[in-house]
Amino acid sequence: MNKALQNKTAESERKLARRQEQLRDIETYNAPKKLFGGFWIRLAAFLVDRVMIQALTAILLNLTVYRIWSTSVSDSFGVTLIELVIFVGYFFLMTYWLDGQTPGKLLFRLRVMSLQDAELSKQTIFYRELLGKVLFFYHPWLAIILVFTFKRQHIIDILADTTVVNEGMIAAFDQYEGSLGKVEAAHTVHTAQ
Repeated sequence: MNKALQNKTAESERKLARRQEQLRDIETYNAPKKLFGGFWIRLAAFLVDRVMIQALTAILLNLTVYRIWSTSVSDSFGVTLIELVIFVGYFFLMTYWLDGQTPGKLLFRLRVMSLQDAELSKQTIFYRELLGKVLFFYHPWLAIILVFTFKRQHIIDILADTTVVNEGMIAAFDQYEGSLGKVEAAHTVHTAQ
């Protein structure tokens, strides 16, 4: 049983590495734009994560800050700073622990992938999530930029050399490529006879 699980994990890792290689070499891969996570699906995933962050923030603040002082501190700079730390920490930890995904991205089958390395490094995740989430915490309208880039990257994706891919579309594209390969092989065999 354990051996089967290890084989399945190894196979998943090989597929992930192959997809990352294909995405890095986008010109020869000829990937359709739909492989990348678009604005609306990423917004939906973000909203799921945002609800979870709000719940986490409410629990943590109610158990600590509001108990020690009072709810009158809710407009203070300190509370805003705590909210920002929870916001950035959530995205960093979830992206790191869930291998490029957050619960919202898992729900919508999205994944952050590095266009430079075989896998996301802690440094890349930290840079992407810290700089990106601080930027989007104060200027969420900047996310619209991803609509205008081929790999559907927003500013921090471009700076961190990452992109968000739609795993459902990649699986469909891989299946299409596989069936295309079978058709080409059958055609080659048929013409050789």
